[in-house]
Amino acid sequence: EALLAYCEHLFATTPLERLFATVYDGNVASVRVLEKAGFDFEGTARRAVIKHGQILDLHVFARVRP
Repeated sequence: EALLAYCEHLFATTPLERLFATVYDGNVASVRVLEKAGFDFEGTARRAVIKHGQILDLHVFARVRP
């Protein structure tokens, strides 16, 4: 709910046209938060980051101005 309210506030008070977020592969909880806030899955950046010595994919989500 907080993310949804924040996104709506940003679109109402700034000229931003697009918000985006990336999520590590396997982080299902964060994906659910983004989806509930109106973000759409845009794609996967394969082998994009190293976290604790492990190479991970990044999933990209975005929400555009209504």
